[in-house]
Amino acid sequence: MKKRWKPGVIIAAAALVILLGAAAFAAWRLIGAAPEMRVKLGLANMAQELSQYGSMLSEKTDFEALKAAADDGAIHTNTDVSVTIPDGKISNFSFGIDALTNRSERAAEYDISAGMYGFDVSVAKLAASSDTIYVSLPLIFDDTYSVGLSDLGREFNSSAWADIFDTKLPDDCSIELFREETDGDALDGLIEQLRGDCEIILENITCERIKEKKDGYAGVRLTIDKDAVNKCMGSLAEDIGESSLYEELAGNTKAGEDAAAVIAGLKTVTHTTDVVLDFYFDKKGRIVYLETPNDVELSDGSAYSADFGFLGEERALDVIEGSIYIKTGDELVRLGLCRTADLSDEVYGEDINILLQTDSRELCLAARGELSDVVKGEGFTFRVDNASVSKDGDELCYLSASVALEPSGESPELPENAVNLLGLDENGIYMLLYEAIGSIRMNYE
Repeated sequence: MKKRWKPGVIIAAAALVILLGAAAFAAWRLIGAAPEMRVKLGLANMAQELSQYGSMLSEKTDFEALKAAADDGAIHTNTDVSVTIPDGKISNFSFGIDALTNRSERAAEYDISAGMYGFDVSVAKLAASSDTIYVSLPLIFDDTYSVGLSDLGREFNSSAWADIFDTKLPDDCSIELFREETDGDALDGLIEQLRGDCEIILENITCERIKEKKDGYAGVRLTIDKDAVNKCMGSLAEDIGESSLYEELAGNTKAGEDAAAVIAGLKTVTHTTDVVLDFYFDKKGRIVYLETPNDVELSDGSAYSADFGFLGEERALDVIEGSIYIKTGDELVRLGLCRTADLSDEVYGEDINILLQTDSRELCLAARGELSDVVKGEGFTFRVDNASVSKDGDELCYLSASVALEPSGESPELPENAVNLLGLDENGIYMLLYEAIGSIRMNYE
Protein backbone atom coordinates (compact mmCIF):
# COMPACT_ATOMS: atom_id res chain seq x y z
CA MET A 1 0.00 0.00 0.00
CA LYS A 2 1.29 3.44 -0.89
CA LYS A 3 2.46 5.28 2.19
CA ARG A 4 0.94 8.71 2.85
CA TRP A 5 2.54 11.28 5.08
CA LYS A 6 0.52 12.74 7.92
CA PRO A 7 -1.01 16.17 7.31
CA GLY A 8 1.54 17.55 9.76
CA VAL A 9 4.32 17.10 7.21
CA ILE A 10 2.63 19.41 4.72
CA ILE A 11 1.44 21.80 7.41
CA ALA A 12 4.88 22.02 9.04
CA ALA A 13 6.55 22.74 5.71
CA ALA A 14 3.99 25.41 4.85
CA ALA A 15 4.18 26.89 8.34
CA LEU A 16 7.97 27.12 8.24
CA VAL A 17 8.01 28.90 4.89
CA ILE A 18 5.28 31.35 5.94
CA LEU A 19 6.81 31.95 9.37
CA LEU A 20 10.27 32.68 8.02
CA GLY A 21 8.75 35.28 5.74
CA ALA A 22 6.56 36.68 8.51
CA ALA A 23 9.43 36.84 10.99
CA ALA A 24 11.64 38.53 8.41
CA PHE A 25 8.93 41.10 7.72
CA ALA A 26 8.41 41.69 11.43
CA ALA A 27 12.14 42.01 12.10
CA TRP A 28 12.40 44.43 9.18
CA ARG A 29 9.84 46.67 10.83
CA LEU A 30 11.61 46.68 14.21
CA ILE A 31 13.58 49.86 14.90
CA GLY A 32 15.50 50.89 17.98
CA ALA A 33 17.67 48.58 20.08
CA ALA A 34 20.95 47.18 18.76
CA PRO A 35 19.86 43.50 18.35
CA GLU A 36 16.81 44.50 16.32
CA MET A 37 18.88 46.87 14.19
CA ARG A 38 21.41 44.13 13.50
CA VAL A 39 18.67 41.85 12.15
CA LYS A 40 17.20 44.73 10.17
CA LEU A 41 20.55 45.56 8.56
CA GLY A 42 21.24 41.89 7.86
CA LEU A 43 17.92 41.55 6.05
CA ALA A 44 18.66 44.78 4.16
CA ASN A 45 21.95 43.27 2.95
CA MET A 46 20.12 40.11 1.90
CA ALA A 47 17.49 42.13 0.01
CA GLN A 48 20.25 44.09 -1.74
CA GLU A 49 21.95 40.89 -2.86
CA LEU A 50 18.66 39.51 -4.18
CA SER A 51 18.12 42.71 -6.16
CA GLN A 52 21.58 42.32 -7.71
CA TYR A 53 20.55 38.98 -9.23
CA GLY A 54 17.47 40.54 -10.77
CA SER A 55 19.14 43.72 -12.00
CA MET A 56 22.17 41.98 -13.53
CA LEU A 57 19.96 39.38 -15.21
CA SER A 58 17.64 42.08 -16.51
CA GLU A 59 20.63 44.09 -17.73
CA LYS A 60 21.98 41.12 -19.69
CA THR A 61 18.68 40.11 -21.32
CA ASP A 62 16.44 43.22 -21.20
CA PHE A 63 13.32 41.28 -20.24
CA GLU A 64 11.15 44.37 -20.67
CA ALA A 65 12.02 44.57 -24.37
CA LEU A 66 11.33 40.86 -24.79
CA LYS A 67 8.01 41.18 -22.95
CA ALA A 68 7.02 44.11 -25.18
CA ALA A 69 7.90 42.03 -28.24
CA ALA A 70 5.77 39.16 -26.92
CA ASP A 71 2.81 41.48 -26.28
CA ASP A 72 2.93 43.05 -29.74
CA GLY A 73 4.15 40.24 -32.01
CA ALA A 74 5.27 36.64 -32.29
CA ILE A 75 7.79 34.84 -30.08
CA HIS A 76 9.69 31.79 -31.29
CA THR A 77 10.65 29.27 -28.61
CA ASN A 78 12.62 26.09 -29.24
CA THR A 79 12.84 23.49 -26.48
CA ASP A 80 15.00 20.35 -26.67
CA VAL A 81 15.26 17.71 -23.94
CA SER A 82 17.41 14.59 -23.86
CA VAL A 83 17.05 11.89 -21.18
CA THR A 84 19.45 9.01 -20.57
CA ILE A 85 18.47 6.05 -18.38
CA PRO A 86 21.55 3.99 -17.40
CA ASP A 87 19.75 0.69 -16.86
CA GLY A 88 16.82 1.08 -19.23
CA LYS A 89 16.07 -1.06 -22.29
CA ILE A 90 15.94 2.23 -24.20
CA SER A 91 18.84 4.10 -22.66
CA ASN A 92 18.31 7.41 -24.46
CA PHE A 93 15.30 9.29 -25.76
CA SER A 94 14.63 12.90 -26.63
CA PHE A 95 11.81 15.25 -27.51
CA GLY A 96 11.53 18.81 -28.72
CA ILE A 97 8.90 21.51 -29.05
CA ASP A 98 9.27 24.23 -31.66
CA ALA A 99 6.71 26.91 -30.82
CA LEU A 100 5.54 30.11 -32.45
CA THR A 101 3.14 32.17 -30.34
CA ASN A 102 1.44 35.47 -31.08
CA ARG A 103 -0.70 36.63 -28.16
CA SER A 104 -1.85 39.78 -29.92
CA GLU A 105 -3.35 37.63 -32.72
CA ARG A 106 -4.43 34.93 -30.22
CA ALA A 107 -2.74 32.24 -32.28
CA ALA A 108 0.02 29.67 -31.83
CA GLU A 109 1.52 26.63 -33.51
CA TYR A 110 3.71 23.86 -32.12
CA ASP A 111 5.79 21.20 -33.84
CA ILE A 112 6.53 18.32 -31.46
CA SER A 113 9.30 15.86 -32.24
CA ALA A 114 10.60 12.75 -30.48
CA GLY A 115 13.32 10.21 -31.05
CA MET A 116 16.15 8.09 -29.71
CA TYR A 117 19.94 8.28 -29.87
CA GLY A 118 19.95 11.67 -31.62
CA PHE A 119 17.47 10.73 -34.38
CA ASP A 120 14.21 12.72 -34.09
CA VAL A 121 11.02 12.76 -36.17
CA SER A 122 7.96 15.00 -36.06
CA VAL A 123 5.22 13.19 -34.14
CA ALA A 124 2.59 15.92 -33.69
CA LYS A 125 1.65 19.37 -34.88
CA LEU A 126 -0.64 21.52 -32.78
CA ALA A 127 -2.18 24.89 -33.53
CA ALA A 128 -4.53 27.05 -31.55
CA SER A 129 -6.71 30.11 -31.93
CA SER A 130 -8.68 31.84 -29.19
CA ASP A 131 -11.48 29.25 -29.31
CA THR A 132 -10.20 26.24 -31.29
CA ILE A 133 -7.35 23.74 -31.02
CA TYR A 134 -6.04 21.81 -34.05
CA VAL A 135 -4.23 18.46 -33.81
CA SER A 136 -2.23 16.66 -36.49
CA LEU A 137 -0.53 13.30 -35.89
CA PRO A 138 1.23 12.65 -39.22
CA LEU A 139 2.47 9.16 -38.28
CA ILE A 140 -1.06 8.01 -37.43
CA PHE A 141 -3.75 10.07 -39.19
CA ASP A 142 -3.96 11.59 -42.64
CA ASP A 143 -6.31 14.38 -41.57
CA THR A 144 -5.95 17.27 -39.15
CA TYR A 145 -8.66 17.44 -36.47
CA SER A 146 -10.09 20.40 -34.59
CA VAL A 147 -11.99 20.83 -31.33
CA GLY A 148 -13.98 23.96 -30.44
CA LEU A 149 -13.34 25.16 -26.91
CA SER A 150 -15.79 28.00 -26.29
CA ASP A 151 -18.80 25.64 -26.03
CA LEU A 152 -16.91 22.43 -25.29
CA GLY A 153 -19.29 20.97 -22.70
CA ARG A 154 -22.49 21.18 -24.76
CA GLU A 155 -20.77 20.10 -28.00
CA PHE A 156 -19.20 17.05 -26.36
CA ASN A 157 -22.40 16.02 -24.58
CA SER A 158 -24.34 16.12 -27.84
CA SER A 159 -21.66 14.18 -29.75
CA ALA A 160 -21.28 10.46 -30.41
CA TRP A 161 -18.19 10.47 -28.18
CA ALA A 162 -20.37 10.97 -25.09
CA ASP A 163 -22.55 7.99 -26.06
CA ILE A 164 -19.64 5.67 -26.87
CA PHE A 165 -17.74 6.41 -23.67
CA ASP A 166 -20.89 6.91 -21.58
CA THR A 167 -19.64 10.12 -20.00
CA LYS A 168 -20.67 13.75 -19.80
CA LEU A 169 -19.02 17.11 -19.20
CA PRO A 170 -20.65 20.04 -17.43
CA ASP A 171 -22.73 21.89 -20.04
CA ASP A 172 -20.95 25.16 -19.26
CA CYS A 173 -17.48 23.62 -19.59
CA SER A 174 -15.24 25.78 -21.77
CA ILE A 175 -11.55 26.54 -22.19
CA GLU A 176 -10.21 30.00 -22.94
CA LEU A 177 -6.78 30.18 -24.54
CA PHE A 178 -4.59 33.30 -24.54
CA ARG A 179 -6.43 34.71 -21.55
CA GLU A 180 -5.51 38.23 -20.55
CA GLU A 181 -3.26 38.25 -17.51
CA THR A 182 -5.45 39.79 -14.83
CA ASP A 183 -4.00 38.11 -11.74
CA GLY A 184 -1.41 40.83 -11.05
CA ASP A 185 -3.76 43.13 -9.12
CA ALA A 186 -5.28 40.20 -7.23
CA LEU A 187 -1.83 38.97 -6.23
CA ASP A 188 -0.74 42.45 -5.13
CA GLY A 189 -3.89 42.75 -3.04
CA LEU A 190 -3.33 39.37 -1.42
CA ILE A 191 0.29 40.26 -0.59
CA GLU A 192 -0.90 43.42 1.13
CA GLN A 193 -3.38 41.39 3.17
CA LEU A 194 -0.67 38.91 4.17
CA ARG A 195 1.55 41.77 5.26
CA GLY A 196 -1.28 42.97 7.45
CA ASP A 197 -1.57 39.49 8.96
CA CYS A 198 2.15 39.57 9.80
CA GLU A 199 1.58 42.71 11.86
CA ILE A 200 0.24 40.35 14.54
CA ILE A 201 3.78 39.15 15.10
CA LEU A 202 5.16 42.66 15.63
CA GLU A 203 3.58 43.00 19.06
CA ASN A 204 4.68 39.54 20.17
CA ILE A 205 8.32 39.26 19.20
CA THR A 206 11.37 39.60 21.44
CA CYS A 207 14.95 40.07 20.34
CA GLU A 208 18.15 39.39 22.31
CA ARG A 209 21.86 38.76 21.74
CA ILE A 210 23.08 35.17 21.74
CA LYS A 211 25.90 34.68 24.24
CA GLU A 212 27.66 31.87 22.36
CA LYS A 213 29.14 32.48 18.94
CA LYS A 214 28.76 30.07 15.98
CA ASP A 215 31.99 29.54 14.03
CA GLY A 216 33.16 32.88 15.37
CA TYR A 217 30.03 34.75 14.29
CA ALA A 218 27.89 36.75 16.75
CA GLY A 219 24.17 36.17 16.77
CA VAL A 220 20.73 37.54 17.61
CA ARG A 221 17.75 35.45 18.71
CA LEU A 222 14.16 36.26 17.71
CA THR A 223 11.38 34.62 19.73
CA ILE A 224 7.78 34.72 18.51
CA ASP A 225 4.98 33.91 20.95
CA LYS A 226 3.11 30.75 19.91
CA ASP A 227 -0.34 32.32 20.38
CA ALA A 228 0.61 35.14 18.03
CA VAL A 229 1.91 32.57 15.54
CA ASN A 230 -1.39 30.67 15.65
CA LYS A 231 -3.41 33.84 15.22
CA CYS A 232 -1.20 34.94 12.33
CA MET A 233 -1.42 31.54 10.62
CA GLY A 234 -5.21 31.50 11.01
CA SER A 235 -5.53 34.97 9.46
CA LEU A 236 -3.19 33.97 6.62
CA ALA A 237 -5.31 30.88 5.92
CA GLU A 238 -8.52 32.94 5.92
CA ASP A 239 -7.15 35.54 3.52
CA ILE A 240 -5.71 32.96 1.14
CA GLY A 241 -8.91 30.89 1.20
CA GLU A 242 -11.05 33.95 0.38
CA SER A 243 -8.79 35.21 -2.43
CA SER A 244 -9.72 35.06 -6.12
CA LEU A 245 -6.44 33.27 -6.83
CA TYR A 246 -7.48 30.42 -4.53
CA GLU A 247 -10.94 30.26 -6.11
CA GLU A 248 -9.31 29.77 -9.51
CA LEU A 249 -6.98 27.09 -8.14
CA ALA A 250 -9.91 25.27 -6.55
CA GLY A 251 -11.26 24.66 -10.05
CA ASN A 252 -8.36 22.28 -10.63
CA THR A 253 -9.57 19.20 -8.75
CA LYS A 254 -6.26 17.74 -7.53
CA ALA A 255 -4.49 21.03 -6.92
CA GLY A 256 -7.62 22.42 -5.30
CA GLU A 257 -7.86 19.44 -2.94
CA ASP A 258 -4.21 19.80 -1.92
CA ALA A 259 -4.58 23.54 -1.36
CA ALA A 260 -7.75 23.03 0.68
CA ALA A 261 -5.96 20.46 2.88
CA VAL A 262 -3.10 22.87 3.55
CA ILE A 263 -5.45 25.77 4.37
CA ALA A 264 -7.55 23.56 6.66
CA GLY A 265 -4.38 22.39 8.38
CA LEU A 266 -3.14 25.94 8.91
CA LYS A 267 -6.43 26.66 10.69
CA THR A 268 -6.55 23.53 12.84
CA VAL A 269 -2.93 22.44 13.46
CA THR A 270 -1.54 24.91 15.98
CA HIS A 271 1.88 25.62 17.46
CA THR A 272 2.40 24.39 21.01
CA THR A 273 5.83 26.01 21.44
CA ASP A 274 7.19 29.45 20.66
CA VAL A 275 9.06 29.89 17.38
CA VAL A 276 12.72 30.73 17.95
CA LEU A 277 15.01 31.89 15.11
CA ASP A 278 18.74 32.46 15.50
CA PHE A 279 20.54 34.84 13.11
CA TYR A 280 24.35 34.99 12.89
CA PHE A 281 26.28 37.80 11.16
CA ASP A 282 29.73 38.31 9.66
CA LYS A 283 31.78 41.51 10.03
CA LYS A 284 30.02 43.03 7.01
CA GLY A 285 26.68 42.67 8.79
CA ARG A 286 25.50 39.92 6.41
CA ILE A 287 23.40 37.03 7.68
CA VAL A 288 25.57 33.92 7.34
CA TYR A 289 23.53 31.44 9.40
CA LEU A 290 19.81 31.13 10.11
CA GLU A 291 18.49 28.29 12.25
CA THR A 292 15.90 27.14 14.75
CA PRO A 293 17.87 26.06 17.84
CA ASN A 294 15.03 23.80 19.01
CA ASP A 295 12.26 21.82 17.37
CA VAL A 296 9.05 23.79 16.86
CA GLU A 297 6.21 21.52 18.01
CA LEU A 298 2.69 21.30 16.58
CA SER A 299 -0.59 20.18 18.12
CA ASP A 300 -0.81 17.03 15.98
CA GLY A 301 2.45 15.69 17.46
CA SER A 302 4.68 16.67 14.55
CA ALA A 303 7.56 19.16 14.75
CA TYR A 304 9.86 21.06 12.41
CA SER A 305 13.25 22.76 12.44
CA ALA A 306 15.67 24.31 9.96
CA ASP A 307 19.27 25.40 9.53
CA PHE A 308 20.72 27.37 6.62
CA GLY A 309 24.11 28.83 5.85
CA PHE A 310 24.75 31.70 3.41
CA LEU A 311 28.46 31.39 2.74
CA GLY A 312 29.26 33.15 -0.54
CA GLU A 313 32.23 35.52 -0.68
CA GLU A 314 31.19 38.37 -2.97
CA ARG A 315 27.54 37.84 -2.05
CA ALA A 316 26.52 35.67 0.88
CA LEU A 317 23.59 34.28 -1.16
CA ASP A 318 25.93 32.97 -3.87
CA VAL A 319 26.34 29.84 -1.74
CA ILE A 320 23.34 28.49 0.20
CA GLU A 321 23.46 25.22 2.13
CA GLY A 322 20.80 24.03 4.52
CA SER A 323 17.96 21.72 5.42
CA ILE A 324 14.40 21.68 6.69
CA TYR A 325 13.57 18.81 9.08
CA ILE A 326 10.05 17.56 9.75
CA LYS A 327 9.24 14.94 12.38
CA THR A 328 6.02 12.93 12.33
CA GLY A 329 5.93 10.21 14.93
CA ASP A 330 9.05 8.11 14.52
CA GLU A 331 9.77 9.33 11.01
CA LEU A 332 12.13 12.19 10.15
CA VAL A 333 11.87 13.87 6.75
CA ARG A 334 14.73 16.06 5.57
CA LEU A 335 14.58 18.46 2.63
CA GLY A 336 18.10 19.62 1.83
CA LEU A 337 19.26 22.38 -0.51
CA CYS A 338 22.69 23.27 -1.83
CA ARG A 339 22.91 26.16 -4.30
CA THR A 340 25.94 27.86 -5.85
CA ALA A 341 25.54 30.83 -8.20
CA ASP A 342 27.97 32.24 -10.76
CA LEU A 343 27.06 35.83 -11.44
CA SER A 344 29.23 38.13 -13.55
CA ASP A 345 29.04 40.31 -16.65
CA GLU A 346 29.82 37.24 -18.78
CA VAL A 347 27.99 34.40 -17.00
CA TYR A 348 24.80 33.71 -15.11
CA GLY A 349 24.67 30.12 -13.93
CA GLU A 350 23.55 28.06 -10.96
CA ASP A 351 24.36 24.64 -9.56
CA ILE A 352 21.52 23.22 -7.48
CA ASN A 353 21.24 20.03 -5.43
CA ILE A 354 17.93 19.13 -3.78
CA LEU A 355 17.75 16.17 -1.39
CA LEU A 356 14.60 14.51 -0.03
CA GLN A 357 15.54 12.04 2.69
CA THR A 358 13.50 9.85 5.03
CA ASP A 359 14.50 7.04 7.37
CA SER A 360 14.19 4.51 4.55
CA ARG A 361 14.87 6.33 1.29
CA GLU A 362 16.80 9.14 -0.35
CA LEU A 363 15.98 11.00 -3.54
CA CYS A 364 18.38 13.57 -4.98
CA LEU A 365 18.15 16.02 -7.90
CA ALA A 366 21.33 17.73 -9.12
CA ALA A 367 21.41 20.22 -11.99
CA ARG A 368 23.44 22.99 -13.59
CA GLY A 369 21.60 25.82 -15.33
CA GLU A 370 23.15 28.64 -17.34
CA LEU A 371 22.17 31.46 -19.70
CA SER A 372 24.02 31.55 -23.02
CA ASP A 373 23.74 33.10 -26.49
CA VAL A 374 22.34 36.26 -24.94
CA VAL A 375 21.52 39.10 -27.31
CA LYS A 376 20.18 41.95 -25.22
CA GLY A 377 16.52 42.60 -25.96
CA GLU A 378 16.46 40.01 -28.75
CA GLY A 379 16.77 36.59 -27.19
CA PHE A 380 18.71 34.08 -25.14
CA THR A 381 19.18 30.36 -24.53
CA PHE A 382 18.76 28.72 -21.14
CA ARG A 383 20.61 25.41 -20.80
CA VAL A 384 20.40 22.64 -18.22
CA ASP A 385 23.50 20.45 -18.31
CA ASN A 386 24.37 17.29 -16.45
CA ALA A 387 21.15 17.13 -14.46
CA SER A 388 20.67 13.83 -12.67
CA VAL A 389 18.12 12.08 -10.48
CA SER A 390 19.29 9.43 -8.04
CA LYS A 391 17.54 7.19 -5.54
CA ASP A 392 19.39 5.73 -2.56
CA GLY A 393 22.70 6.53 -4.26
CA ASP A 394 21.82 4.86 -7.59
CA GLU A 395 21.49 7.08 -10.66
CA LEU A 396 18.02 6.81 -12.20
CA CYS A 397 18.49 9.14 -15.14
CA TYR A 398 20.48 12.01 -16.62
CA LEU A 399 18.94 14.98 -18.35
CA SER A 400 20.08 17.85 -20.55
CA ALA A 401 17.83 20.55 -21.97
CA SER A 402 17.86 23.88 -23.72
CA VAL A 403 15.23 26.57 -24.22
CA ALA A 404 15.94 29.24 -26.84
CA LEU A 405 13.71 32.31 -27.09
CA GLU A 406 13.63 35.12 -29.64
CA PRO A 407 11.13 37.49 -31.32
CA SER A 408 9.92 36.41 -34.78
CA GLY A 409 8.50 38.21 -37.79
CA GLU A 410 6.43 35.15 -38.77
CA SER A 411 2.82 34.45 -37.88
CA PRO A 412 1.35 31.13 -36.68
CA GLU A 413 -0.44 29.22 -39.43
CA LEU A 414 -3.83 27.67 -38.67
CA PRO A 415 -5.06 24.66 -40.71
CA GLU A 416 -7.85 25.49 -43.16
CA ASN A 417 -9.41 22.08 -43.80
CA ALA A 418 -9.49 20.48 -40.36
CA VAL A 419 -12.12 17.85 -39.51
CA ASN A 420 -14.34 18.68 -36.53
CA LEU A 421 -13.52 15.87 -34.09
CA LEU A 422 -16.73 16.29 -32.07
CA GLY A 423 -18.76 16.31 -35.30
CA LEU A 424 -17.88 12.67 -36.14
CA ASP A 425 -20.70 10.16 -35.96
CA GLU A 426 -20.30 6.75 -34.34
CA ASN A 427 -19.08 5.13 -37.58
CA GLY A 428 -16.55 7.94 -38.12
CA ILE A 429 -15.16 7.47 -34.60
CA TYR A 430 -14.69 3.71 -35.12
CA MET A 431 -13.02 4.33 -38.47
CA LEU A 432 -10.70 6.78 -36.74
CA LEU A 433 -9.75 4.15 -34.17
CA TYR A 434 -9.15 1.53 -36.89
CA GLU A 435 -6.91 3.99 -38.76
CA ALA A 436 -4.92 4.61 -35.58
CA ILE A 437 -4.48 0.87 -34.90
CA GLY A 438 -3.44 0.20 -38.49
CA SER A 439 -0.90 3.03 -38.53
CA ILE A 440 0.63 1.95 -35.24
CA ARG A 441 0.98 -1.65 -36.43
CA MET A 442 2.54 -0.58 -39.73
CA ASN A 443 5.02 1.84 -38.11
CA TYR A 444 6.11 -0.18 -35.10
CA GLU A 445 5.85 -3.88 -35.94
